[in-house]
Amino acid sequence: MQAADRWSTPRLAEFVATVTGAPDEASATRRAVDWATEALEAEVGVIVEGASALASVGFPRGEVPAGVLAMAIAGDHEVLDIAGVGPCRLAATRLDMEFAVDIVVARAGTAEFSREEIGLLRAAARSLTLTLRLFRALAAERSMSDNLQKRQALLERLSSIQRSITRRVPLDDVLNTITASARDLLDVEMATLRLIDQQSPGEMLLAAQDGLPADVARSIHRTNVGEGASGRAVADDRLIVIETDQVLDARPELAGENVQRAMAAPVRDGDRPTGTILVATTRPDRRFGPVEQEVLIAFAEHASLALTDAKRVEHIRQLAFHDELTGLPNRGLFMERLEQALIRSRRRRGHVAVLFLDLDRFKTINDSLGHTAGDQLLVTVGERLRHCLRDEDTASRLGGDEFAILAHCDRAGAIEIAARLLTAMEPSFLIDDREVSVAASIGISLDRGGHSDAGGMLRDADTAMYRAKFGAGNGFVVFERSMHAAALARIDLEASLRRALLCDEMHLDYQPIVRLADGEVLGLEALIRWHHPERGIMNPLDFIPLAEETGQIAPLGRWILKEACEQARRWQQSDARLRHLSISVNVSPRQLQDQRFVQDVADALSLSGLDPGDLVLEITEGAVMVDAESAIRVLHALRALGVSLAVDDFGTGHSSLALLRRLPVDVLKVDKMFVDNIVTDPVAAAFLETIVRMGEILSLTVVLEGIESAAQVALIAGCGGVLGQGYQLGRPMGSAAVDRLLAAGSDTVARPIAV
Repeated sequence: MQAADRWSTPRLAEFVATVTGAPDEASATRRAVDWATEALEAEVGVIVEGASALASVGFPRGEVPAGVLAMAIAGDHEVLDIAGVGPCRLAATRLDMEFAVDIVVARAGTAEFSREEIGLLRAAARSLTLTLRLFRALAAERSMSDNLQKRQALLERLSSIQRSITRRVPLDDVLNTITASARDLLDVEMATLRLIDQQSPGEMLLAAQDGLPADVARSIHRTNVGEGASGRAVADDRLIVIETDQVLDARPELAGENVQRAMAAPVRDGDRPTGTILVATTRPDRRFGPVEQEVLIAFAEHASLALTDAKRVEHIRQLAFHDELTGLPNRGLFMERLEQALIRSRRRRGHVAVLFLDLDRFKTINDSLGHTAGDQLLVTVGERLRHCLRDEDTASRLGGDEFAILAHCDRAGAIEIAARLLTAMEPSFLIDDREVSVAASIGISLDRGGHSDAGGMLRDADTAMYRAKFGAGNGFVVFERSMHAAALARIDLEASLRRALLCDEMHLDYQPIVRLADGEVLGLEALIRWHHPERGIMNPLDFIPLAEETGQIAPLGRWILKEACEQARRWQQSDARLRHLSISVNVSPRQLQDQRFVQDVADALSLSGLDPGDLVLEITEGAVMVDAESAIRVLHALRALGVSLAVDDFGTGHSSLALLRRLPVDVLKVDKMFVDNIVTDPVAAAFLETIVRMGEILSLTVVLEGIESAAQVALIAGCGGVLGQGYQLGRPMGSAAVDRLLAAGSDTVARPIAV
């Protein structure tokens, strides 16, 4: 535990209670030095008066070099060599006593005490000053029973106030008690407590008062810092006593109250004045001597404790109910407000809407740019959400990149809010001088009349959000009851996917990649297949996006790499003619952003014995565009392993040509949309030929995907030495079928084309 944590406000209040509860001055000093040494995690501590030690702890054999310490303090020495301990960092503060009294702690080593630790030591010194003054005053005036009773009453009042603080009595009640106690013990007619207005730091507001008529209290509710006893006490940060003329000059509203004299002491927040406590009398003969001043300072100190503790409690409450990163309400506060909104809706037949917003590709951005950048993005998203809502609506961060909005509106109003939110997400985010584009998916759930429960509404909005993310169209979807079954099926599918690898339900099919000039199979593309025990063979489009979203793509990708490399190596070893047969494996965007991916590829090659040049990794333009700079670094690292790289589905991205110049790739796989119409459309054929020529100029191997007719094969063969892939050349097949294909030779795949 850090020293500053030990000196939380309740602990400081306990310190004050401990020293003020001591039976005499010697006990108070012993308790004070024990507490200070322990709280600041020091080795030794001492209270020095002149060249004498009033109390000490931690010194070997109890030998305190009081004179040496006094000279060190006077000379502002920060490090002192203490016998039996060694070099120590000193922290000392002087008590405000008639004679020089210092409280000193020394911590082994030379590390400096923090500003908070020094501030807390000073706070303890102020409290100890008051206690020692009271003890010495009590000792000097022991024969005066009246004064003794007054001081005993002060200690009792202060102890009562301390108990109120530690029991978390409402701040207003504590401040009212302090104000009333000051008026009572100082035997005056009125007392006030003012605090600086946080919205207008040059002014103070009346926080508590005792003895003022209501109309007078209203007339002096707001005052200026620097004016009157209260204003000067704050401005000068010291106790102020003023006489009749000065009181009336500062506050003419008090003329009818016949105020003769006023005294004010600053109330602090740490070392900074944050308010003042004032007492005033109407009796000309009433004086505010040293004892009265000490009493008022004691109440001011306790007002400071109360304010600091209230601030700490509010901070804890803020942490409990608000997201620490964005400052938005957290899940707990959101659910509480949603439940209240549903109760009101039940009474008034009102409308309630919940919008569940999830950022698309946030994890990829977070992984590639770092968590600090991800946090900056979330903060900015939170700010944009706030600006889209009305005052009565609530935006919250549920966790990660998930946000929820509570709106008091019907279906049309919720759709309008969703449209505003999506529009707000369109401009790029500037994160660490880098522009980042982030889209969002939104699900909406609705209620009228408060018939839903809060958890159900949030769940339904979440379900609709997933529908929006994986097929939605406009970026948002309104929940329908039919989505429940789909959501449950999706949960079941996710659980099944987690078991699939363990239960050997996954296998690879392979599709030939053929040289069109002679029909020779030069390589195969590995394609994942899932034989679900209940659904049968599943389309990869039905589970690959789910694997991406849930993070299961990483173990699935490692398995594909391992199986494909081992199978390719077996084919190569089965026939000398196949020694350079290549195997192509698709790489997902999530894998490309995974810091382990390059090592995964290296491990698969090492375990299988496959030559790195015979492995082709296929990467889509979209995967690179998530974070081009990071992706290009990964691609260079893969090239350093010796593997070949292919741009898959070329031509479907937004920056194909510009990006192609920067990518360290070997193969260009042209999307089937450029092949579909080449037989019937001369423009399409010419366009495809241009792409092929461009690949040749860039020294890239060109593979045309989606070849489905003999006419396409014949036409493409005229483009040069391109490779092809498609149903006309060979459908995806299991490893046994590939064995037969390779053993039979190329005639079963595609006959040589005469050029």
